[in-house]
Amino acid sequence: MTGSLEARRGGTFGASSSSQASFATHDRAGLTPRPEQGFDPGDYYRPADIARLLGPDWTVLVDEIRPRPTPAPAGTHHTHDAVLRARRPGRSGPPTGLSHVLGR
Repeated sequence: MTGSLEARRGGTFGASSSSQASFATHDRAGLTPRPEQGFDPGDYYRPADIARLLGPDWTVLVDEIRPRPTPAPAGTHHTHDAVLRARRPGRSGPPTGLSHVLGR
């Protein structure tokens, strides 16, 4: 893994409430660095990176690689996604520890 978590990018984060969080990104299996295009798969968040940021009051419900339910968009080869879903009981307010990921 290259760089710090703060320097990484990628993925889609969603919080349906302060007690539910999800993160999805392309499965990186088979992706190789392409320095000539400025791409290194190690520069992107993985679900495990996000899970470490959630804190001890969160319970990870799903941390898996899933096939995409629809075909990949034209010009891409992504057929699987890495998915994280977590929950914490009885909390209100925004998810903690993720401000740099969310850009807040």
